[in-house]
Amino acid sequence: MEGTIWLCMDCQEEFYEPHDKCPDCGENMSPDAKVPAGAIYGVYQIRTTCQRCGQPMPLNGPLREVDCKACGNTSHFPPEQWKSLLEDLVEEYDEFGWSDSRGSTLMSGASTFKNTYGRQVPHCPDCHKVLPAFDIPVGDNRDLTCRKCGMLVPTSPAPEWLVEVLPSARQLYGAEREAGSAPTGSVEAEVSEAARPVVMQCPQCGGALKVTVESDRLVPCEYCNVDVYLPDDVWRRLHPVKTTDRWMIRFEGNPRRLRDEKTPEDEDTEGDDLSPGSTPARWLVPLLLAMAALAAGLFFLFFANNSR
Repeated sequence: MEGTIWLCMDCQEEFYEPHDKCPDCGENMSPDAKVPAGAIYGVYQIRTTCQRCGQPMPLNGPLREVDCKACGNTSHFPPEQWKSLLEDLVEEYDEFGWSDSRGSTLMSGASTFKNTYGRQVPHCPDCHKVLPAFDIPVGDNRDLTCRKCGMLVPTSPAPEWLVEVLPSARQLYGAEREAGSAPTGSVEAEVSEAARPVVMQCPQCGGALKVTVESDRLVPCEYCNVDVYLPDDVWRRLHPVKTTDRWMIRFEGNPRRLRDEKTPEDEDTEGDDLSPGSTPARWLVPLLLAMAALAAGLFFLFFANNSR
């Protein structure tokens, strides 16, 4: 495990070998609080509003389509928007301490996003215990079990469309998976099975109305042909209000662009090559002016000698 960093979650110190107790503050160290070489861990909490009704809409993972729980409208978020939301953490990573975070507002297209992001190892969203993410190979699509409270936390590889615009993205923790990507027996699969149809009476004729999660807010009665507006309690039963949760992502390697790696010294000396065969632009103008002045002087001397 060469290059692995072990973290003390109390004093935030980093160590290159495991300890039962932190050498600095004396607190117990979690064996799961470790970061493999080349890994960058970040945490996000992102929300926006429905593009139709304006109600709050949590984005609890990189999803290209999200259904509004209030009006049922589907909002679309293209990959480039997600790149803009996630890349700031990667570029500013070295400015963060562990568990530090900062907020930003992004206006993109018809949407405004409130984004809180920071540097943090994967942790349980319920009890905040560090998750055993180190033991899960990148690319696994399964649930992690919190060692403290037993909560199941989904982990899955970064979707291919996200990797195309953000190549350093590797693995998600605690993020919602896109529809159809949840493995059998996972948290999402169990939740979707629990959303069973609801049967209610038509207030007009008393006929039975079968309502499912796919039903619109206005449901036609097949007996009397009246549109029935679903009451709030039935609608919330099928569409529970979502909260804005934190989710984490692992990046890998050094994802900064070459321009971000240049130091001020590099930029100041760039183009100062005076080796044979190279003529930097910053030296060309003074050189030409000097040559012109020399030529003018020689011409003046030649003219003065000939006029005697």
